[in-house]
Amino acid sequence: MRVRAWLLTLLIVSSPALASLTADELVLIANKNLPDSIELARHYAKARSVPAANVLELDLPVNEQILPPEYDRRLAEPVRAFLNSPAGARTRCVVLFYGVPLHIRPAESTREQRDELALLRRSIDQLNQRTPQIAQDAETYAMGLGITPRPVAGQGPGTATATAQARVMRVLQQLQAKAPSLDPDRRRQVEQEIAKWQASLEQVAAEAMSPTTQPASGPSSKPIASPAAPEITPDEAQALANKPRDPGARAQLRQFVAAKSGAFVLNQMLEQQVMWISTDETDASVDSELALAMYPDYPRYRWQANPLARPSVRGEPRAIMTCRIDAPTPQLARRIIDESITVEKGGLDGPIVLDSRGIPEKKGNTLDGYGWYDQAIRNAATFIGEKTKLKVLTDDRPQVILPNTHKDVALYIGWYSLQNYVPGSHFAPGAVGYHVASLELTSLRNPLSKEWVPNLLRDGVAATLGAVSEPYLHAFPRPEEFFPLLLTGQYTLAETYWLTVPMTSWKLILIADPLYNPYRAHPGLKFDDLPAAVRASLRNIEASRPDDR
Repeated sequence: MRVRAWLLTLLIVSSPALASLTADELVLIANKNLPDSIELARHYAKARSVPAANVLELDLPVNEQILPPEYDRRLAEPVRAFLNSPAGARTRCVVLFYGVPLHIRPAESTREQRDELALLRRSIDQLNQRTPQIAQDAETYAMGLGITPRPVAGQGPGTATATAQARVMRVLQQLQAKAPSLDPDRRRQVEQEIAKWQASLEQVAAEAMSPTTQPASGPSSKPIASPAAPEITPDEAQALANKPRDPGARAQLRQFVAAKSGAFVLNQMLEQQVMWISTDETDASVDSELALAMYPDYPRYRWQANPLARPSVRGEPRAIMTCRIDAPTPQLARRIIDESITVEKGGLDGPIVLDSRGIPEKKGNTLDGYGWYDQAIRNAATFIGEKTKLKVLTDDRPQVILPNTHKDVALYIGWYSLQNYVPGSHFAPGAVGYHVASLELTSLRNPLSKEWVPNLLRDGVAATLGAVSEPYLHAFPRPEEFFPLLLTGQYTLAETYWLTVPMTSWKLILIADPLYNPYRAHPGLKFDDLPAAVRASLRNIEASRPDDR
């Protein structure tokens, strides 16, 4: 993405000599309905020399959840307006303070949306039933020419049409390679056969979008007449595609694509429309959603890839880092500010605790759904142990480390004790640590909570992260990337997180002073000791940043 920067450190002569995130690149968001929120934002602005014009006091709900329309109107729109103003042109990070809601609730569907969604899913089911036979026909024909179709890995349940498309495309590639060796008559026969497949795909698409399409539980017993294509031009079709929230435009576009483009293109479009109107998995953390405040309309179904973790594309909207200074109480939130500033001056000191679970990375030859992340923790332990002089403490047993096992811990990662905090460590001032589990930040205010995020903050951690609802394991930063980058002393907490978190418009939140750089004074790792691929990726990201940053 566009927002990466390296701190010039004389100890690391070959590292990129560019400016790190600075105070004037922050905008601070406080809830005007909570005096503590305003006081904390002003305290931080004074402590970090953030310009007064960069403090926004917004009219927000005082509870921890917010409805999507309220989020758009009361938070996203004012932030977007500031980012588009001259004062906000330099903003790279939005900082949310105590009292700003955590969680955007799922969107609510209408009866019309539910009916349309059922139609889309019936059509997708019908495509999934019919297209594999066309792929089989193509492969059988190829074998008659002495071609052995190359295998295509299945793409999971409910995606038979996508797999069929890959199979047909493989056959077409092999036929193209075979064509020069065929005589002219046989080449014409091949062309005729391909035309038959195309006609079949067009017929299947037309039948899938017929008004009398049968539900998936009762497929049609006879072919259905193809509907007439809407009399629109390709430019008009593109205009319809640019209105994905308009049900009338979606319906017209479906019929046009069904009549003109065949089953494979239709299936892709139907899947896209499902994402636009489905309300399943449309909740998100406020912070993760706000990172895309400058982006045009996009489906809020599930997640978007993090644009800050790859080189930016010319003309791409500006993605914004987000971070939160928040805690169970205003006093703890203030401690994050003051402690981060103090510790940063002298540097963070203490052992690193990496608590894996002993899960093998693979089962046989197949990557294990949990083992790959467990291996990432072990990889981080090995890398840090080999490349630094820091004390690394590991535990590979299935259960989390027992209470009061370690003292003065500087960095921590562990998993998986769901909503059941276990105080395995006493933390050094300024400690950074997170626990990988699904629901560890559903609330900060519940005094009886056993979730990890509020309890880590209570027990002294100054920076952590967690999920407001089920994020899936692949949503978390990989520890073998997050911790080494932090140890170089060239990245603030906000930059480290946004370089390594895979997704936006999703569930995670970073709680930290965004400018906190605990290893700036005494780097634990040289930039040049990072893996070559990581260094190259970071340089490519930085090189893609606009010149006016």
